[in-house]
Amino acid sequence: VGNKVWLLPQILPRIREHLAPGGRFVDPFGGSAAVTVGLAPQIGVLGEASADVVAVYRAVRDDPALVYAELQRLIETAQRDTNSVEIGAKPVYDQIRGMRGALRAGLAAARLIYLVSTSFNGIFRVNGKGEFNVPWGSKPRPALPTEADLEAFAQALEGVSVAHSDFRVAAARAAGPGDVLYLDPPYADTFDLYVPKEWRFTADVLTDVAVKAMARGVYVLVSQPASAAGLWDIPGATIHRFARTHKVGGAGGRRAQGEELLVELIPEGVA
Repeated sequence: VGNKVWLLPQILPRIREHLAPGGRFVDPFGGSAAVTVGLAPQIGVLGEASADVVAVYRAVRDDPALVYAELQRLIETAQRDTNSVEIGAKPVYDQIRGMRGALRAGLAAARLIYLVSTSFNGIFRVNGKGEFNVPWGSKPRPALPTEADLEAFAQALEGVSVAHSDFRVAAARAAGPGDVLYLDPPYADTFDLYVPKEWRFTADVLTDVAVKAMARGVYVLVSQPASAAGLWDIPGATIHRFARTHKVGGAGGRRAQGEELLVELIPEGVA
């Protein structure tokens, strides 16, 4: 939910225009990693506050074939145990969601990939104990990634360092001219979800990080909902608006329309 695949035709050309050869691309709010994967930077930093999501990034980047094999074994075992024909049957989902305890890296990644692919609206959410708690999404035949999909994801992250960190720490790795910082924070009312207490921040902290990066000579691109426009009424910021469709919400199953902002902060002297 909230991934920027639909906006990549607007995002990627802007980044490529300002990312110098040998420059570093930094994406501190990993989420779906859609922008980093779409860009496939030679040198990149992908940050994320959820340790579970970071573990998936790393496992797929480092050994996609292993993660795919673990995914197949995981599903086949749950189908056999629950006497289920469909790979996305509710008993299969419930058994995989109910797994507890420490899991080896490839299996943990496979489990989360399966759950997000099969959960209600593809939502990733955990409870206070860190347990995945999204209900079944009524998808008996979910669209799971193929081995080729995982290989492509791994290739896109080949030059990318994956960091489990406060977004401020990751953002600071966009050090100067030729680097690009892309900020796609959670919506304002979910800033502190899954974030260690010491990593929590407010909207003014986000704009402060962006402005300081621009002062270092870094090109900054921010994506946010239209409701955040007031945050960017600051010198050096240019706002572009694009129609979007919410994945979740809308009466009668229809998906509500809205606007997404792309905010550019271009350092002085950079065309």
